[in-house]
Amino acid sequence: MPVVWCTGISAACIYATSTAMSTYFVPYLQTSYQLSVALAGIFGLVNSSITKIIISSMSGIGADKFFKSSASMMRVFFAINVAALALICIVPKKTLILPVCMILLLSVTICCFFIRGVYYAPIGESGVPVEHSAAAMSIASCIGYSPAFWSFLVFGNLLDRYPDGQGYQYMFVILLVLSAIGIFVSGYNFLNL
Repeated sequence: MPVVWCTGISAACIYATSTAMSTYFVPYLQTSYQLSVALAGIFGLVNSSITKIIISSMSGIGADKFFKSSASMMRVFFAINVAALALICIVPKKTLILPVCMILLLSVTICCFFIRGVYYAPIGESGVPVEHSAAAMSIASCIGYSPAFWSFLVFGNLLDRYPDGQGYQYMFVILLVLSAIGIFVSGYNFLNL
């Protein structure tokens, strides 16, 4: 069933972004923009906890009310994510640009939590037979959570290999590519629901 594989792949694409967001965004700001420790604490709190509570609760409602399907909403937020990640890659690494970069990183976080709130919903929306629903969810979940096994290794290796900040650039490019893949597989799910 293509919906199962596409759902798992789109979940993996955003889960990799989630691992980067929760682990590497604050150190990126400290390394590239000399973010102070006090501001790092505030940004970290807003970026991971406050945003998660607010956005996750709005995600399902937004998908139902404004997009009529979770796959449609995911496609839109993956596209916003691509734009924000592309801008992060090209904005200058100057302290003056810090607020702009913080807004872009928060945009990625917001997109991430909007998508994470509904990333397995296409399986239910596609009408997977009840007798196959547990197998469908377990396969999609196995694929979806697979970045827990590889993303920290890949991103950590990049940061160790390129300590001058270039490793972060490579990480953002990987996240951009994953979000572009997310647009494609969410679009496939949307067209086939």
